[in-house]
Amino acid sequence: MCRGEEIPDREIKGFGQKKGMGRVRLAAESDLDQMAAIEAVSIPDGWSRKAFSDALKNDQALLMVLTQGEASGDLVPAKERSSGDFSAGQEETVLAYLLCYFAVDEGEIVSIACHPDARRQGCATELLTEFEKKARDLGLRGIFLEVRKSNVPAICLYERNGFASVGLRPRFYRHPVEDALLLRLDLPEEKEKPC
Repeated sequence: MCRGEEIPDREIKGFGQKKGMGRVRLAAESDLDQMAAIEAVSIPDGWSRKAFSDALKNDQALLMVLTQGEASGDLVPAKERSSGDFSAGQEETVLAYLLCYFAVDEGEIVSIACHPDARRQGCATELLTEFEKKARDLGLRGIFLEVRKSNVPAICLYERNGFASVGLRPRFYRHPVEDALLLRLDLPEEKEKPC
């Protein structure tokens, strides 16, 4: 599996008010700054850029991004961009990402987030749909994740995408302390279709 490997384009509703094409692909080193910025505004005590970089180099990790098009304008060095300006100087804007670690035939989604301006536009659903295909290709039979018990929008998203609650992890989260629901998606082997 090559980093930056492209997965076929899918049309999404857009980023902000713009129409455009979204593309789900494996993450590359060039995506890490945008991913870390999304993480910082989305998840308290979230993953650092270094943690994403380490995952990118880990053969037992799958790191995927949903990106949008080519931004116009001159290249602007990262240190000159504001943390919220994800498109200035970028060929592609990362709208969302997903990080899964796996072993044998099970995986665990440890982080998934969308840029605040891209939320509630189908980005997470698109990313989860493409992730499920990739997980099947890797031979995974089950995917786990934890979600804050109070995060009803995320729970609904996961349930719409086939995840089911299988347990509770008391006091799993900090800042604030909260229980986590443990969700699982079963990926049974696909049966060959007759001709």
